[in-house]
Amino acid sequence: MNATIEWIRTPPSGIGRPYTTVAHFPNCNYEGSWSLVVEKINGEDKHWEAKVYFLAQEAPHHLLTHGAEFGLYEGFKCVANGQIK
Repeated sequence: MNATIEWIRTPPSGIGRPYTTVAHFPNCNYEGSWSLVVEKINGEDKHWEAKVYFLAQEAPHHLLTHGAEFGLYEGFKCVANGQIK
């Protein structure tokens, strides 16, 4: 799925390299944390369009639906917000 990503902090470096971190979907009742892979397609500074997908096969893939919002976390700190397109 494609998503827009708005970084709260400086985005990760390494053009062309996937970034993987924990994602939380605040508008769902699903418990648990899952690793989400973010691959930048285009964008500048803190505004990206990216391909996103779960790292694990058993992840709740049904959460990656159009309009779903999520946060990307490093530990307890939210580093970016995203929305599935």
